[in-house]
Amino acid sequence: MPIFQKELANQNPWWQNKDAIHEDFKIKQFNESQVQYFHPLVNRKYEPFSLFIIRGPRQVGKSTALKLLIQKLLSDGNNPFSIFFFDCEMLFTAMEIKEALDAYFSFTDLMEYNDVTYMFLDEITSVADWTKIIKFLVDSGRFQKSVVFLTGSNAIDLQAGADRLPGRKGYGVELVMLPVSFRENIKLRDGALYEKIARLNHESFSIAEIYKTCAALLPSSEKLNKLINSYLISGGFPQLLNAYVRNVQIPQQLYSNYLAWIRGDIAKHLKDERRGLQILTELESVMSTRIGWDNIAKKIGGISHHTIEDHINKFEGTFLGKTLYQFDFHKRHFIFRKPKKFYFLDNLIYFVIRGVHEKWNNIFQQSLNLIQNPSESGKLMEQLVGNHLLRLPSDYFGDSLGFFSNKSEIDFLLLMNNDIYPIEVKFQQSVSEQDFLPFKKLGFHKGIVLTKDTFMKEDNFIAVPIRHFLSILDV
Repeated sequence: MPIFQKELANQNPWWQNKDAIHEDFKIKQFNESQVQYFHPLVNRKYEPFSLFIIRGPRQVGKSTALKLLIQKLLSDGNNPFSIFFFDCEMLFTAMEIKEALDAYFSFTDLMEYNDVTYMFLDEITSVADWTKIIKFLVDSGRFQKSVVFLTGSNAIDLQAGADRLPGRKGYGVELVMLPVSFRENIKLRDGALYEKIARLNHESFSIAEIYKTCAALLPSSEKLNKLINSYLISGGFPQLLNAYVRNVQIPQQLYSNYLAWIRGDIAKHLKDERRGLQILTELESVMSTRIGWDNIAKKIGGISHHTIEDHINKFEGTFLGKTLYQFDFHKRHFIFRKPKKFYFLDNLIYFVIRGVHEKWNNIFQQSLNLIQNPSESGKLMEQLVGNHLLRLPSDYFGDSLGFFSNKSEIDFLLLMNNDIYPIEVKFQQSVSEQDFLPFKKLGFHKGIVLTKDTFMKEDNFIAVPIRHFLSILDV
């Protein structure tokens, strides 16, 4: 038997025994989890032809979601031969993808199965030129009776691949799978509380609606406070979230696992792991403050600001974080040459990089110490807010968020519904109507101040606690 047929059988054990899916490592790990997140793709209905492209960082749960969907398809009575899963990280060339798929097609022919198939190609972006094979198979009609799922941890490569497949997705769509949001975290941790919280999306986003919805949560302030403090530490990656919920601590080994993922991606995409980590630690040290790439280049030495920019673009492509640019709200365009701000995708990544920088041997304890420091907790809350706003209304990679800096600074300018919402984070005890003045001086007729505990309203300017605001964001 050719090696691909052997490997296909190994990766698809349900062909011999459909109950084998219950013994899958990802399924067993999920079943043992105290906090279980079902991504919406698990329960949606599918019809051929569909090509789904799923982007997201490593360890965010993409493979687990695929295995849960396979489990559901089997429990719904689908023929086991109709379900094909393949981990593409073991491949080296695009032609090997075609060989694996050809081996599967030969297998279904042998089994005389010619109905709908569900095909899962996990981490396909690890193989160069994968789009050529997928495009060829779509154009040749091989997927006409198929629902195909392609996943990857390289956002830039997968997006570029999607762009090379115009009009070739059928009923499929592109999805971005990110760490669990604060609202999703509440749903997992306290379902009863979640049911009481109205949702706010980009369509219903308005100053009046935000204030009304947040104010309705006043009786739940203490519960939300406990949840936001734990979320600040655990972040939204499922494994760390589960470890924290189960043991109220996170083992150092889990942080080491995520560091290994970061090192691996740096080595793969930048070649020079040491230089990549240097740049990341510089970004960590200036997180939430304005910085120019030339400043980082001078501090590190022996590298140009163009190389710094290229490396940071690759960090964004592997979901390590996002650069925010200054926005000229008079001319309504971003200013790419001026100093920028960088936020890590999740507090977990920030803690891991800071642990490398400061040689922490107990990242969990050190992160607990950080949130006790008002200055540090303020930065972490700002990063949390930024990461949530980046998902609204886009998919984290859109151009819907910037900031303003001149004689004064506004943390975030949210561009949505043909309007601009200025947002300032003031995670401190004392907030007053004076904090609305920067908005007014710049000519804004509305604004949002996100606070530690304060509620306040003056015309179309509001102040609401961060935990209330993030809990209502449907992202």
